[in-house]
Amino acid sequence: MLIMKQGKLYRIQLIKQRYRREWHSNADLTARRLLCAAIMRELRRRKPNASEEVKQRFPKVTKRMEHFFYFQASSKEQYSNLSTLAFRMERFATMVLQRARRLQQRGT
Repeated sequence: MLIMKQGKLYRIQLIKQRYRREWHSNADLTARRLLCAAIMRELRRRKPNASEEVKQRFPKVTKRMEHFFYFQASSKEQYSNLSTLAFRMERFATMVLQRARRLQQRGT
């Protein structure tokens, strides 16, 4: 879906109904952008001396984290709570590492 805002064209993905929570809305775009910015700041704060290769992956990691947080949160308040962001980021990283280990063990 495309929308025009302040003379610029933006592509918005509609959320599939089966993943949608009661509080989800297509109007959440601003909150989602704010959380992406907060995640990016936290990544940069935690990894100030990261290589350029790692820094180039920050936007993709940020998007994956935000998407996970959005669909896991039971309310917009829970989703937008910046005081729990560092904990949620650590939990996400742990989950990704555990999944990678399981996949590696299956392949071995």
